[in-house]
Amino acid sequence: MNPIRIGKFTSSEIVALTTNGKKADTMGQPFYTYVKRKKQERKMGCHLSTNDNSKSLTWGKFLEWWLMFKRPDIIGLEYTLTPETTISHPEHSGVWVGSKDGHNNNTNAVIDIKCPWTREPFADFAECTTIDEVRDNHKAGEQYYWQLVSNAAISGVNKAELIVFMPSEDQLKEIQGSAIFDDHKFMNDVYFIGSAVDGDLPFVPKTSVYPNLLRFCFDVPQADIDFLTERVKIAGELLTEKNKL
Repeated sequence: MNPIRIGKFTSSEIVALTTNGKKADTMGQPFYTYVKRKKQERKMGCHLSTNDNSKSLTWGKFLEWWLMFKRPDIIGLEYTLTPETTISHPEHSGVWVGSKDGHNNNTNAVIDIKCPWTREPFADFAECTTIDEVRDNHKAGEQYYWQLVSNAAISGVNKAELIVFMPSEDQLKEIQGSAIFDDHKFMNDVYFIGSAVDGDLPFVPKTSVYPNLLRFCFDVPQADIDFLTERVKIAGELLTEKNKL
């Protein structure tokens, strides 16, 4: 895990800071729990969670690599992908970091790529046409939305794109071959991809009415950037104070 992220609020988890309490103008319990965990990380000197080598996480990271280095034409050559680069907010570098998957060179939008491990969440995405529908109808919609808002705030831009990819059957065969024969950092972690048999890996069949690549482009409201920034400021004060939460 990236040591830069230890004890800091990250875009992927920052949705916790947006939760509200029952009383007006109060923060929800997830807000305080998240701050507590980050404070504990600082005391521990490392991430509290161990490395997650689950198939779903490995699948997503390998597909991002494949899209970046083997088939950048699939999502578009106008994108620069930077999933392993973590940057800090210019004014809150001590407490706020994010790792955007990249940016659109034409619009300057920050992007996040999701590669679902199962078809059900992909179908939920495919039933949506706007980011607001994703927020309302996808189980992780709020998390994904605020992740993009956070990365937009950190990058100083006001545009974002959520890109969702699930390979077609033909692309899946390419991906399996790449897992076995190409030179990459994943080593044996992707053996399950290369050795999978029919039905073990997700793909969008030719009979599907859903496209296998979805995009949700939107302008990030300044009000949401301001709201999140204020929540980070409040959380940062709690994070760095000596008293316990």
